[in-house]
Amino acid sequence: MAEDDNIDSLKLRISVTHDGSLLEAQNDKKFRWTRERSLAHFPAENVALYKSPQGGFRVVKQIRCQNEETDYRGELRIMMRILKGVEAQHKELFVDLVGWFSSDRYIHFVLEYCQYGDISQHPTPMLEIEAWCVCNQLIGGLSNLHRLGIIHRDIKPQNVLVSDINPIRVKIADFGISKLAHKDNAQLPTQPTTKIGTPGYMAPERLGLIKISGSSHTCALDIWSLGCLIHYLLTDKVPFIEQGRRIHNPYKPLEEYSNGGSFPDDCLIKNRVSLSGRSFLQRLLAPFPKDRPLATEHLILDWELPPISASRTFPPLEPPTPFQLPTSSSVNTLDSQEQLAIEDFMKRLELNDPSSELWHFMKSDNVGRLDRRRLHLLLSSDASPEIYFQGYTALHIAAEQGSAESVEELLRHCNDPNIRTQPHQEALIHLATMQADYGLFERKLQLLLDNGADIDARNLEGDTALHLAIRRMQTVDASKLLLQKGASTEARGRHKRTPIHYAIYLEREEIADLLLEGGANPNCEDEDGVTPLHTAVKSNRISTSFVERLIENVFDINKEDKNRHTPLFEAAVHGRVDFMRILVDNGARCCPHSARLEARISQAHQRPLFNIRIPWLF
Repeated sequence: MAEDDNIDSLKLRISVTHDGSLLEAQNDKKFRWTRERSLAHFPAENVALYKSPQGGFRVVKQIRCQNEETDYRGELRIMMRILKGVEAQHKELFVDLVGWFSSDRYIHFVLEYCQYGDISQHPTPMLEIEAWCVCNQLIGGLSNLHRLGIIHRDIKPQNVLVSDINPIRVKIADFGISKLAHKDNAQLPTQPTTKIGTPGYMAPERLGLIKISGSSHTCALDIWSLGCLIHYLLTDKVPFIEQGRRIHNPYKPLEEYSNGGSFPDDCLIKNRVSLSGRSFLQRLLAPFPKDRPLATEHLILDWELPPISASRTFPPLEPPTPFQLPTSSSVNTLDSQEQLAIEDFMKRLELNDPSSELWHFMKSDNVGRLDRRRLHLLLSSDASPEIYFQGYTALHIAAEQGSAESVEELLRHCNDPNIRTQPHQEALIHLATMQADYGLFERKLQLLLDNGADIDARNLEGDTALHLAIRRMQTVDASKLLLQKGASTEARGRHKRTPIHYAIYLEREEIADLLLEGGANPNCEDEDGVTPLHTAVKSNRISTSFVERLIENVFDINKEDKNRHTPLFEAAVHGRVDFMRILVDNGARCCPHSARLEARISQAHQRPLFNIRIPWLF
């Protein structure tokens, strides 16, 4: 087989000495690798760290061969498929296979060493932005695996290695129980349910807790495990495991959830995970595999991080220093050092493309008096602010991170005020929302509108400047300004959410209130049929007074989404007794459509302190 030939090409000429060292033969020379320490937990101790005389490190994983080749070739084939099938820029998402060798009754894998260990050795709970970064990388890794027809089947903290910590970089490791899936349906052949994996990270279908048609071994297994892992990083606890006591059935919480129980988000709320983060995890941890999302590069966009000001440790952003406009006297009295710098700059312009120089100049974000003069010199040398590099033009960079003066200067040399980035299709007016300084945003917005920018331009996800200001800006004034300038309150952004729906989803009540008073439609539905009221009653930050105002403006308080859930149902599932009382007082009713729905409502009905009569129709 061709795959076996590829495997043999990675075989190393290494022998194990009597003292446990490794002797490697290369080009008629021999190198000794000494064993430093075991990296596996007792009693396995089958993974060890080795060091070369030159100071290099390797990890060696040892596997006992009970049936000659059958115990290791499957794992080697998977690692070879990754080695050959993953593009160069994505290889950093996986622990690299250096090669393999055999000894008496053992096969040894030689692997890349990650000096920071696995992610279970790092402090938890993590900040939400840190967990987001880890999740983004793991989604990238799983996307590549699933594209190659590989199901990992054991995503857990011990199999996520940390290669760097500032910023954090992770790699997927250990393909010992991974399997190749069918290309057509991304699933393994139907087989009896097997409990292969790690307790706490195994999906309900793997444990036989739900009934599904076809195989229980699909790529959705990895999505579930990813959800459990991210939950652990955010809370220091694995979901669906009862803590602090012995239980006869360790899978009972998972069984209850799989049979219609509510999603356990109390721990996430306690650790201040945003509503967006909680909703994202609930999607990953859908009981039925068909309801879990695919590992695509756009999946992480569903997890909207809260504004930086809501972080526990991040300092507030400082507004950038504005350009100082040079007077004629200041230009004429440049000291000799500045004059030499300008002359040197002009010489480099003769050797380099002026447009490229302009792009890098704006990227450097230098804003002093000398830099202002450099900008004039570049533009007078026919540098274009509309030339793309890495998907951005110089004007995009100025709109995103520069001063209002730099935007004004570049707009004079621009033919298209709605020029877009690639591939995310963000216009200048979108990028202007990236900085936290309201005064700076106000000046940039006016400049862009005066030059013909479309206030309702949409990016790749469908978001307008109003959507992005709600997400990115620290003040309600930015949204108020956009409304005053004529921004639409009914434009549909990502997941077909209007601005008021987006504000409620991000728990920005002050902005949502502004939009409601400004005539925004509170009856709009997103792509799942969810209304702003559905979303508001799930939140732990939206006030009862706002929900009351919202109810005053809705047409149908019993509106069902595509899952046939009403706002009252959502309030019950999320334990919001205060919202349930308000809904019932305003005529809300909930008719169950299935046994699963009835179980959820009954569970909410039995919560402690639930002392109001609910008109359940069963």
